[in-house]
Amino acid sequence: MRLRHTRRWACALALGLSSAILLTGCGAQPEPPSTPPAKTADANPPVEETKPTPEPIVLPACGAMNATAQQEYEEFGVEMFAEPAGETDLAAFTEFSGPVAQEAMAAAEQQRGCRWPIHSQGTVIEYVAELPQAAQAPLVAALRSDTTVTEAALDAAASFSYESPAPNGYMSATEITHLFIGDVWIAVFDTAGDRAYAPAALEAVMSANPSLADAAANADAGSDADPDEPQGAAEAAGACASSDGLAMLAASAPNVPGGPWDVTGQFSDVSGYDPCAALSWIVLRPEPCCTRFSITPVLFFHQGELVPSATVAQYAIDTTAPPARASESSVALKFMWPGSDFAGPANTATSTFTWDAATSSVVRSGDLPPS
Repeated sequence: MRLRHTRRWACALALGLSSAILLTGCGAQPEPPSTPPAKTADANPPVEETKPTPEPIVLPACGAMNATAQQEYEEFGVEMFAEPAGETDLAAFTEFSGPVAQEAMAAAEQQRGCRWPIHSQGTVIEYVAELPQAAQAPLVAALRSDTTVTEAALDAAASFSYESPAPNGYMSATEITHLFIGDVWIAVFDTAGDRAYAPAALEAVMSANPSLADAAANADAGSDADPDEPQGAAEAAGACASSDGLAMLAASAPNVPGGPWDVTGQFSDVSGYDPCAALSWIVLRPEPCCTRFSITPVLFFHQGELVPSATVAQYAIDTTAPPARASESSVALKFMWPGSDFAGPANTATSTFTWDAATSSVVRSGDLPPS
């Protein structure tokens, strides 16, 4: 009997242990590693900047290409000439242009030539071409290397002007002006040598292509401004006179021999005066004013202050070509004096005057009229 109870107890104990082992084996198992969450798209992905498509260049029609030439033709040329104003080929351009200019014109993406017969002495011919700035570079370099060419700024355009002598002494020299702004090249040939047509040519192109003004403004801002400099600091850094052009005219003119000079600005020209520029100018004219070859002294100013030793007092400035700024510190003057026929074409000479910081003086290069 005792043995039976002992066996029952042993069996019960074994059964309990087996149950415990089974229960333990069915307990919680370690969780498998979790799967990383899927990556979601960025709610604000970076936006790629796209450059705006340049506006196509528009070449003005002949009737709108040069208001000055068009007006003169309508007033004088319509009744005098059987051949009307209008489009023309490249014959005149080829006649007055060298190989570098001809190669540039051949590379133009589009071009238009127009002519206006003005009077018996000659015709105004203008070409407007779309020429990328990289293709302009050889021509601009050639113009700059030519000592007979005067470089200046006409509003936002670079201007290069010179004369082509007449084949005989009875006709005027041809006045030639090249203008460059953006991808536009303007060439004006004035075979009468009588008027300045470049401003009207530039105005027409700018009117037809408003984007050129924005491009020029951005180029100026990028070339002149220091990105680390606060706005207005560049202006404040330079020395500027407090007087305006009329005040400097009134103060300076009485000291120039040969007067009396106009000191009110009615005839004298103060538009070239800049109180902050390294070199600026004022043109004096007589009171009362004046004949074609009247002496027109030019006064030069450095940061608005008169440079007395630089005054050019013995020549007449060409009435068709006012002083032109070649750079912030340089000015081109075109002088004139009578030819063999006092009423005929004038003789001319061009000089460039530059402020030399090393010597604190104005230096001259180029030609002068005979003494």
